[in-house]
Formats: sequence, structure tokens, C-alpha cells
Amino acid sequence: MSARRTFVTTIGAALAASTTRSPLGAQSLTHLTVVTSPSDSGGEVYYAQDRGTFRKFGLDVELISLAGGGAAVAAAMSSGAYDVGQGNVATVGAAREAGLPFVLVAPASLYNYRAATTAVVVAKDSPIHTAGDLAGKNVADLAVQDIGTVALDRWLTQNGVDPATIRIVELPESAMVEALVRGTVGAAVLIEPFLSKGFADGSIRLLAHVYNAIAPTFMIAAYFARADWVQSHRDAARGFAAALRETARWANTHHAESAQILTKYTKIPLAPNQTRVMYAETLDPKLIQPLLDAAYQGKLMKEPLSASALLSS
Repeated sequence: MSARRTFVTTIGAALAASTTRSPLGAQSLTHLTVVTSPSDSGGEVYYAQDRGTFRKFGLDVELISLAGGGAAVAAAMSSGAYDVGQGNVATVGAAREAGLPFVLVAPASLYNYRAATTAVVVAKDSPIHTAGDLAGKNVADLAVQDIGTVALDRWLTQNGVDPATIRIVELPESAMVEALVRGTVGAAVLIEPFLSKGFADGSIRLLAHVYNAIAPTFMIAAYFARADWVQSHRDAARGFAAALRETARWANTHHAESAQILTKYTKIPLAPNQTRVMYAETLDPKLIQPLLDAAYQGKLMKEPLSASALLSS
């Protein structure tokens, strides 16, 4: 691991975060435990739970809400204690390379350059205006090696800046704006709803949409499981995927209703002007591959990985 990376929190601390669980349903349904993040990206399972979609497809889903990003969810899933987890595709690829037999079972969030829900921001009065201005600065991200740092490093390189000249500081999203205002960090990779809130109160301004450095549109996250679990629970895996497909179609066109459900489960209010996540409806390899390629080029993975290798058969 590069010496420029500075840990402020750890995966272990993320796993110790409080969890929320849904009540058990009827015994005639197939019971699943699903780990997701308390965020818009992980919101589909909240919507499917609240609207009864899982039960429609024969599933009794127990939701575990875990802060800490894709790395924390992958760590939780590695024990085999949970059935399905939600995380970014780069983290799933890195976990697969490390020997964890994860496969993708359903799509989650998409990145769309026309409606970006992640950006690198700086304090409103910051002297930082270009990629070159970040040299020698601390930059906050949710995880030390994750999709955020992959995109940031790629953007810096494309703009002639050596990523080794910046220092990544791992912080929870809820602490990033305050750290920017205090000057503890020079920039932050910030997601919604904190992005819209910071813009609305005038405390931050946009530096760059660094995800554009990966591709204009690509799959950010997906739901994954252990390959052996999928093989022995094929009906449940198919039912879960079908429930998520129906939920994606609904959520992409019902932002007001989904915002109420998301707040109900996560206790995080959404800003009225917040840009909402769009969800993919299929596991399209063409949308999965750009992030895997970027993860390899950004040294999050040691070897290239084909999107098809992550798809369950």
C-alpha cells in the first residue's frame, strides 16, 4: 500500500457500526439476509422491502444496513454469515482476485455524467481550482482504496498530476464538509445527499466530476453473493434479481416516493434539490467493464478482470 494513503477509520470499525434489521416474515417464504449501505445507491432493497416486492417473489428479506462503503460490505460478506451484499463493482473485483468467490446477482446504481451523484469538491473559498492545485494536499474519501480513489487518481493522471503527490485521508461522508471548512483536507470525494446539502448551504463548490475519467456511463455498484450460495439457492437468487429489476423500474420514475422510503429506513433526509441515483435493470457487461478496467489500471487489482467472470451462471 502506498505511503501516501492515511487511514483514519478501519474496516473493523465499519463492521462495528450499528445495524438495522427488518422483522422476519412468514416461514413459507425463503429467508435471505441482505447487507446494504444506508445510501441512495443501496436504496433499492429498502424500496423492495417497503413495497412488498420481495414477498411477491417469494422472499422474506432481512436487511442489514452497514456504513463504511463497499469494502465494509465485502468484509461482512466474506464470513459467509450473510447471503447477498451491495457494493461497488471495483471492490467486488478486488475481493474476487483475493480469493473470495463472489459473483454478481443483480445490478444496483449507474453513473451517468448528466446526473452525477459523486464529485470532488473543495471549500467555497478554497484556493484550489485545478488538478495541479491538489499536489501536496490531503483529500478525503470514504475508503483508502475504493472507486473514489480509482476515479480521482485517473482524473489526476489525465490532467498531468502524479497521484502520489496527494494524500488520501479516510473519513465518513458525514464528516467531510466540516473537514473542508476547517481546512483539515483540501478536497473531498463527496456523494449525495451530502453533495447537494453542501452546495445548498454554500459551504462547498465543485472541483471536478472525476467519475467522468472512467466513462460517461458505467455501473457503479451491484448486489453480489458467494458462488456456492448462488449454486445452492438458484431460485432465491433469481427471485432476488427479478425483485430488484422491478424495483429499479419503479425507483427510476418515482423519486418523491422513494425519497420518503429511503429516509424511513436510513434516517437520512434527502435535500429537495438532490440529484438521485439511477439504477440499472440488467447486468450488462459493457457497463460493468469500464470500472473493472479502471480498478486494474489504478492498481486496485493486480490483474485485468473480465466482467463476464463476475456474472453468475
